[in-house]
Formats: sequence, C-alpha cells, structure tokens
Amino acid sequence: MVTLKTSSSSICLILVCVLMLTVQGQTNQAQDADASGISIQLANPQRTSFYRSGPDIQKGAIAAETSKLFIMKRGSYQSYGGMYLGSGPNAPYLMGGDIFWPYEGVGYSDPVVSGGVIYFSLNVGDAHLFALDARTGEGKWHSKREKGFYAAPTIAGDTMYIGADGGYFYAIDLKTVKEKWRHTRADNSTVETSAVVHDGLVYYSAQGYLYALNAETGELKWTYFTPVNHISMITVADGALYFVVAGYIICIDSKTGKLKWSLPIKDGLWTPLMIANGLIYFRTERGYIKTVDDKTGKLQPNPKNDPRAGTRLAIDEQNIYFGGWSRGSTYAIDAVTREEKWKFSPGVDCRAPVVGGESVYLTCQDGRLYALDAKTGKKKWSTSAKKWPLSYPVISNDAIYFISDDGKVYIVR
Repeated sequence: MVTLKTSSSSICLILVCVLMLTVQGQTNQAQDADASGISIQLANPQRTSFYRSGPDIQKGAIAAETSKLFIMKRGSYQSYGGMYLGSGPNAPYLMGGDIFWPYEGVGYSDPVVSGGVIYFSLNVGDAHLFALDARTGEGKWHSKREKGFYAAPTIAGDTMYIGADGGYFYAIDLKTVKEKWRHTRADNSTVETSAVVHDGLVYYSAQGYLYALNAETGELKWTYFTPVNHISMITVADGALYFVVAGYIICIDSKTGKLKWSLPIKDGLWTPLMIANGLIYFRTERGYIKTVDDKTGKLQPNPKNDPRAGTRLAIDEQNIYFGGWSRGSTYAIDAVTREEKWKFSPGVDCRAPVVGGESVYLTCQDGRLYALDAKTGKKKWSTSAKKWPLSYPVISNDAIYFISDDGKVYIVR
C-alpha cells in the first residue's frame, strides 16, 4: 500500500501496510461511476459539477466491509450537513492511537467512488485520506498529514483535487499517486469544502476567496473575493457558479469570475443549493423550500402548499425528497405544486434521501439502509449495517457505499 505523507514543501511516497478486510458474501467487479446523461439529483459521486446520483440498485445486502478505520465514542453526537462532527467528548479518534480532540471543522467526508476505488478524508487531530478497493474494501493507499486538515476530495478523470491546511490545494495523479501540481496561498488558510471541476477548470474556496485554476496545469485563471471568511459548497450549471455567502445567493460567470447577480435571503438558508429545471432549490433556516430563477436571480412565489424540510433536498424531474421538519419521516412532494406524493416513517431518524434510478435511498438511525420506490414510497428492500450510518449513501453503478459509526466503510450490492 502507499502512504502519501505531506509537508509544507513536498509530497513523498512510502510503502506501508494499512487496513484489513472482512468480506461478507459475494461481490461483483465495481465499475467507474458515470454521471453523464443522468438527471440532476442529490449527490454527484465525483463531486465535479452537478449533484447527480447513480443508477437503481435492484437488491441490497452487505457485500464487503473494511476493518475499523476509526472509533466513535459512544453516546449522542452532533453532525453538520453529514460531513463534520462536533468537538468535545463525543469526537472520533483513530484505532490504536490516543484520543484527539478535534478543532472546528473536523470530521469526515462522504465517500467518493471512481475508477474502482473509494476515497474519503478523515480529520481527527491528524488528517487522513483513505483509498480503498471499491469491490473488496481492501486498503490501497493512505495519506497522513500530521496535525493538519484534508477537505473532501474531488475526482475528475485520473486526477484527485483536494484542499488542505497551510494554504495548499493539490492535484494528485491517481495512476501514480504523485503530486501533479499545487496552488499555494500566502494567507496559510484552510480549504474547508470540496472543489468543483467543470469545463477544464477547477474551483475551490478558502478564507473568503474563490479560485479558478486550469485543471490540468494549476494555472490561476481568476479570483473572486467576498468580504467574509466562508463560502458555501459550489454548484455549477450552464456556465455559472452558484454559492452562498453571508445569507446571499451569489451567481458568477464560470469563465470570467464576473458577478452575474446576487440575492439576499432574509430568512437565511441551508446549503447545498440544488439546480434543476432552470431553478435553484434551497431550504430556509426554518425549513421552508424556496426556488430562484437560475438565470435572473428572481425569487419565485411559493405555492399554497409549503411543507418544511428538516434535511437537505434531493430532486428529480418531478419530485422533491427530504426528511421532515419534525423528523422521523421522509417525504416526496411534487416539485411544482408541493403536494405530498408519499411519506415513509421507519420510526427512527434518517439522513437526507439520495435518488438513484427509480429508487430513493436512506441511511437511518436503526442502522439500516432502505431502498424505497421513488414513485410510491414503498420499501423495496433494506439491509442492516448494525450501526448508525454516518455518511449519506453514495451510488456507483452496481453498489452503494457509506461510512458507519463503527468506523467502517460498507459496500452494499
């Protein structure tokens, strides 16, 4: 296996043995995720442009699981957006090591699956980046950044783009696991969110700046400045970038970085922004679902039916899917009229839904992964991971991947 150790000056490769495998049942050869031609959904496994999901999984059972990659202290814990764990006595720590009390923004990323490999980052005092075989769960290589931070990785083709602390943003060749180029910032700030790759450019933000770089060479194309330190996750559609800064939705030209429009949302809003059918979908801090014309930035009038969402949204051509404001139930509503199509109540809290093919997938607090019929909400199948899944399920061709609070990554087929 390969451990990628990073410092402020170089990235070097060292051969080490990491991780073990527990396999349950039969597995099939995993294939590359392909987001092309799929309607805009919740999550793009590559994290490159739109939020898209994968195809329908007809049946599901745990096919493989990794060994423990970290330990979660028992008891209740807080999560933010499915990506960050709160600091304090309920923080995670690595197997075989001391407890690390994380600083703000520490936790894990949802998995990214590409080229038959699962990638995700874990920050527990030290920063860790894992690469696991997508079919078996075996460790391929592991990067450690001492007392540092890794943002969520983004994969485009054979390149990984990942931000870190210390003012660094890296492009890594996944064939050789060597650095292709790096972008360095003088302010030594930390990249907190995943990058976006679109039309030959890679975009990322740090300390209130949004950077556009040539994805192949790392050459800086333009910089967009905001007067605040944090820029939300970026969504790209039709030659424009959309993100949130201090309660404003911002739209800029993806080629030039010039402002197209901005819109203040007085009720506040939660990200990520979802784009489908020429509209930007988001929920306010009170859970109300709003839409904005993606070309003009004009807020659209709400229909009479105005349900409240307690999770981020998943969208297809007809419906909006979300966990309810009062928790314990998942809903599908008509994207235009907002009328309820169905409701699923497993009796426990669930994370935000993910749409793939004709199914809606949920990871829930009873330790189960549910597959529901997207049209009716009826359960197709469910499988138990025995523990509380931490991440959202990620769909890549014939498999579903998620991280559980027992410190393992599970592969479902």
